[in-house]
Amino acid sequence: MASFRSAGTIAVPRRQQLVGGVGLTCALVVASILVAYGGARDLRLFAAAGVLVCLPFVVYAAFLWPLRALPAGFVLVLIAATKFRGRSATASLEGDADSQVKFELAMYAFLGLVVVLAYLRHSRAVRRLRPVELILLSYALLALCSTLWSPSRALTLVRAAQQLILLCLAVLSVRLMSPSRLLRALSGAVLAYVLICSTLSLAFPWAGGGLVDFGEGQRFSWFAMHPIAAATLIGIASLLTLSVIVFGPRGWRERRFGLPLALYMVPLTGLLIAANSRGPSAAFLAGAGALLVRKHLRVWTVLALIAFSVALLVLFASKGETMADLLTRIASTDPRVAELILRGQSVRDLEGFSGRTDVWRAAWPLLVKHPVLGVGFQGSRAALLAAVPWASYAHNALLQTLLDLGVLGAVLLWGSLVYCLVVTCRPIEGLSREAVWCQASAFSAAVYLTVNSVTFESFAAAPGFDLLLLLVCILIANQTRAPAVATDPQRPSVRSAGRTYTPQFLR
Repeated sequence: MASFRSAGTIAVPRRQQLVGGVGLTCALVVASILVAYGGARDLRLFAAAGVLVCLPFVVYAAFLWPLRALPAGFVLVLIAATKFRGRSATASLEGDADSQVKFELAMYAFLGLVVVLAYLRHSRAVRRLRPVELILLSYALLALCSTLWSPSRALTLVRAAQQLILLCLAVLSVRLMSPSRLLRALSGAVLAYVLICSTLSLAFPWAGGGLVDFGEGQRFSWFAMHPIAAATLIGIASLLTLSVIVFGPRGWRERRFGLPLALYMVPLTGLLIAANSRGPSAAFLAGAGALLVRKHLRVWTVLALIAFSVALLVLFASKGETMADLLTRIASTDPRVAELILRGQSVRDLEGFSGRTDVWRAAWPLLVKHPVLGVGFQGSRAALLAAVPWASYAHNALLQTLLDLGVLGAVLLWGSLVYCLVVTCRPIEGLSREAVWCQASAFSAAVYLTVNSVTFESFAAAPGFDLLLLLVCILIANQTRAPAVATDPQRPSVRSAGRTYTPQFLR
């Protein structure tokens, strides 16, 4: 009979622990020596060598301690999605696999291996899938099957496999880890990633050089990441950090990496402003507002919010002002405000969402031609590039989903997102403060992703951290809604989202 140290962690033989610990320590020492020795010459090369040395032991640790290895997978997702150099939009369609693509595939291969080993260790934890998990799995399998009718089969196959790996990672993480521990791991991973990449970008020219002119004024990013993608991650890090401050068990006294968590909001806010991306900034404000609404969710607050919105609409309608008039008035008040909002564009350009309306009009005939199953996952890129040379995506997550997987795929994915929003916004009495924090974080993150997806393909594009966060939010919402399992006094139980659960994998 196996013994258990804590819920979700199976004790392993001491010899295996010793081998794993010594091996991981040696790998870290070797990687540190390599980085220190070659740092003056080329830090990127030796950092990559250190990562390659450590990865096999991360995989080995995934089998011994899956609850510690799975959070490392979140970091791998962020690193894999990092663009270290510019690349043509047609390169993926032509099958050009350069070193950057090979690095991304290697990261996902290691991530898949970590997921498989964690599953083998705790296979009984996911023996029976829940309805929401089956819906998400159906979406992932539909994307995989779309390889059969996609015009870019190799690209579709690779992206669909990556999406399936992220889904398995999310399901295992939610099943094996408590929601609070999972959210801490997610927020810690993206916070560390944003701070490290931002510091490298400001300190070293080869890491992006800080503020770069992308044709619309100076905007902050790192490496070859688009400012919108960088701002999206900054906004996620800011929102998850804010949710801990507002709803966390320790509030503003919570510490991360040895410092009070509230201190990180200062550089994160500055980075979000420096990225100067309107979509992620508006999404962050919407997510922060969702946190406040969830904090003070009462009948009167909802009625007051509705009344305030109706009053604003009536006021603008009575004056006959259009959005263009309002933007022109705001831009004329202060040149700095005009630079921040317009970024050197005209009001007409801003009304057209910086040319996105042209992309949406060009995508409509393609959508009408393939309404049910779509063109194929990521298979619409060639048609979009032919219509609008600068747009390899639809710049709208809902439209991108409809193009790739049709109405069926949109119903599966967006129906799950709506389910998450409905479940997590409900006032639930009798839950612990930590459980309320988990629901509020999932609700605000889902609001953030939804608002950001209006002008950005986000989680409907190439699989990355956006999609992982969305899947985790949906699964956390589903877990908090699950009925409590009767506990056996001889079987250990864990406290999760304010309810008592007995992990299925415990004997």
